[in-house]
Amino acid sequence: MTQSPDTSALPQFSQLTIQGEDAEKFFQGQLTCDVTKLGLSYQAAAIGNLKGRIEFGIWIKKQAEKQYDVVISADCADALQAHLKKIWCIF
Repeated sequence: MTQSPDTSALPQFSQLTIQGEDAEKFFQGQLTCDVTKLGLSYQAAAIGNLKGRIEFGIWIKKQAEKQYDVVISADCADALQAHLKKIWCIF
């Protein structure tokens, strides 16, 4: 997972790239959208907690076969990255 904030265009947002063999399978259980239907356009989605409350609002697109780009508010990027790393270890 890499974080690449683009401060020149939209400094209030940050982009994370998630890639790996099981990325689609991982996201399918975490997001409010159907990951298998993602394409090259960003789609709004959310990541919830165990109680079903939204923790993070994101935009996600499938960049390549096993690579996803996630855009989130820059002030939430570090928390999202920590959250995903914690869950990825369990997965």
